[in-house]
Amino acid sequence: MRVYGALLIVNALVANTAIATETQTFKKTDFAYGSDIVHDASRAVHSVPVPRDVYRNVVRSDLGDLRVFNADGETVPYAIRRYTPGPEAQGKTHTRMLTKIYGKKGQRASDVELRYRRSAQGESFVVYNRIKPRKSGNERPVFYIVATGDIDQAISAMTLRWHTRQQSFIYNVLIEASDDLKQWRPASRDGVIAEFDYGGQMTQRGEIKLNDVKAKFLKITLSGPGEAPLLASTNLVEKPQQAPPEYQWLPIVATRGEPGEYYFDTGGRMPVEQVRLVLPEGNNLLRIRLSSRTSPEAPWRHRASSIVYQLQNDGQAFKKTEIKLYRFHERYLRLQVDQAESVLGNRLPQIEIGWVPDKIVFISRGKPPYTLAYGNREAEPAFHPIDQLLLLGNEDDKELVPQHATAGDSYALGGADLLTPKRELPWKKWILWAVLLLGVVLLGWMASRLMKQLGSSSHT
Repeated sequence: MRVYGALLIVNALVANTAIATETQTFKKTDFAYGSDIVHDASRAVHSVPVPRDVYRNVVRSDLGDLRVFNADGETVPYAIRRYTPGPEAQGKTHTRMLTKIYGKKGQRASDVELRYRRSAQGESFVVYNRIKPRKSGNERPVFYIVATGDIDQAISAMTLRWHTRQQSFIYNVLIEASDDLKQWRPASRDGVIAEFDYGGQMTQRGEIKLNDVKAKFLKITLSGPGEAPLLASTNLVEKPQQAPPEYQWLPIVATRGEPGEYYFDTGGRMPVEQVRLVLPEGNNLLRIRLSSRTSPEAPWRHRASSIVYQLQNDGQAFKKTEIKLYRFHERYLRLQVDQAESVLGNRLPQIEIGWVPDKIVFISRGKPPYTLAYGNREAEPAFHPIDQLLLLGNEDDKELVPQHATAGDSYALGGADLLTPKRELPWKKWILWAVLLLGVVLLGWMASRLMKQLGSSSHT
């Protein structure tokens, strides 16, 4: 019945095409470029990720100047599906307070024994310290314990929180997992927390990736010079139920502008969601501001301000060079760097822009092969029953899910001239001005004649 319902929807969409026709009629050669779509001809609904070359050569940022043609040159119903991360792509977050296991200053974590206990009141653990520390006020946590047995899914990341100390530090972090508090196994690699001052602004770095661990307890141990910060809580992030999307990345080298300013041309209308700054080797820490605009003449729009860094500590590297952004389609970027000369010198910075491609969902109608055509300065978005078309991809029945298809290499159709506006003589504007000037002359002549008649009558 669900398959029969799917066929009814498809037939309704095809039938509706006569009602939902475009106000403009196009053929393939009305578009600058095209690419052949490789798909399963036995399926009715298909989904094509938007190729990079489409973003480079469309005139409209909403992708309104593209069409899908069949072998007979007819357009077929299609819709653009924008990427929006759902709750399945983001793991659930749990906030936990940390249990501090105290010991004598300088005491090893191995000197503290934990015993697991289960009772009618629930599960708990008891601490046995082989070295009885005197209460002198110098006791510090030897390690921390957080109970995670109530979390159903595997934990993929954690963020540690602490009260700022108003001084810079870097500490290595060892995360271990256990179900009985006796046998511990590694739960992460190269964990590091840090806090540093840049221009009077304290920045904390407490994110640690885990090995998708599922356990009843996690143990957190800090190691480093001096007195370690006192941890307070942690945010535990479950492994997302849906695999993260695949980003496309495009490297771009800057051109130099004013001191501390660098300009980038993305070459198209990519839906930018992340920018990654490629820093030179060594320890680097800098404050940046990112702006964008649609054309070289347009004003700049502020997109983000951030501190990026790339540091080494005891052979371990940790960095924050990616900036997450609200999705935008503007072609030109500006990077402003504080004290750029001391960090970059005469070198030009490089960035990488990242995005998740939109998808073109279309219905098989007519003979294959199908052609994706794009790039037309006069095209408007096609009007098709979009809501019903996108609904097909949200059903549980596999027969209703659009089949994945791909677009091949691009080739010229009508050529690049279709991307630039026509330079037409403004005949209408000239005629309008001529009529206005003629009217002014006529009014002046009539006024002059009337003045002469009034003067003659007064004299008489």
